[in-house]
Amino acid sequence: MSFPGFPQMGGAGAGPNAGMSEQEQNMIKMMNAAAESCPFKIALSGGAGFALGGAFGFLTGAMAYDVPLTAKGTEIYNLPWREQLKHGFKDMGTRAWSSAKTFGYIGAIYTTAECSVEGLRAKNDLTNHVVAGCLT
Repeated sequence: MSFPGFPQMGGAGAGPNAGMSEQEQNMIKMMNAAAESCPFKIALSGGAGFALGGAFGFLTGAMAYDVPLTAKGTEIYNLPWREQLKHGFKDMGTRAWSSAKTFGYIGAIYTTAECSVEGLRAKNDLTNHVVAGCLT
């Protein structure tokens, strides 16, 4: 079945690259090889951990000043509104940066362990992930 604006799918028995030129097939092979490489996986998981850790830190920093239960909270509560915002945003940034670094490190270390175990075992299965989790 063919949809307008989309390339025609291969018929019965056609491979996943049916209808592609040889140059397109080579590009897909190179992209797959790059995506399966350990340095790419490490950079991707470290970057994703950094981004998600930053978002998590920003949100936890935003919720830190709901109710002034401590002396520090009462201190901030008595400040003018602009000073409260300034202090809150500064703290959110500090927490976001700290969480981003931590999550990025953890993601990169886990992926390094997983790639190392995969290289030692010469297999790609669930055991690699379990062992990498135990190592980290």
